[in-house]
Amino acid sequence: MQWGTATDGRRVFFTESDADGVQYTLPNGQRIAYSSFGALDAATGRVLWQVPEPHGGRSISPVTYAGGVVYTGSMNNSMYALDASSGRTLWEYQGAGSSNAGPAIVGGRLYWGNGYSRGGTASTKFYSFALTAGPSSSSPPPAGACTATYRVISQWPGGFQGEVTVKAGPAPVNGWSVRWAFASGQTITQLWNGTPTTSGANVTVRNVTYNVTIPAGATTTFGFLAGWNGTNAVPSPVTCSSP
Repeated sequence: MQWGTATDGRRVFFTESDADGVQYTLPNGQRIAYSSFGALDAATGRVLWQVPEPHGGRSISPVTYAGGVVYTGSMNNSMYALDASSGRTLWEYQGAGSSNAGPAIVGGRLYWGNGYSRGGTASTKFYSFALTAGPSSSSPPPAGACTATYRVISQWPGGFQGEVTVKAGPAPVNGWSVRWAFASGQTITQLWNGTPTTSGANVTVRNVTYNVTIPAGATTTFGFLAGWNGTNAVPSPVTCSSP
């Protein structure tokens, strides 16, 4: 193992480089002699999941975690986004050179340096990836408080990632609540940057301590992972209120 792990406070995510090509066994019984990615329970050290490098390659890249997704790269030029709960590959991209850098994530963008000539492929590329725009729903401007915009970031069979942007009006907001009702039986399984309360289909998300105040005209976001079955209609309306 090389160059660093990442954590969400409950799980530790890692790259198993296996630089010498020693054969070993994954939790599912598969025997491999190349790299893999995995997650440990931070409290017990138990392996929660471990998956092979999707193309049988060697990875010495550190991992980055954000919003329920683990990002890592490989010497075969691949950049990967893995589901933090299972290790399933959600997205991949072939860079111009070996990917041996952990990406930086800020403002809804993924910044990734590329190229590693020592045992890999050289490159002077630098990549910036933006989130794909999905369906969205906005609340009408309330009487002086805040607005909320709901959108689907990514979707896969049985699950999706959503994001809500809360925007202050012409005056600062000190404390906020966003409300909506799921119309298609969706259920939230994980949420960050907010405190959720659910009652049947009704969802309320309130601020946490570090985003309680939003300056006039500024925004904050919270995200979540959720399950769905059949359809994944965007809820409407999505409302925002402030004390």
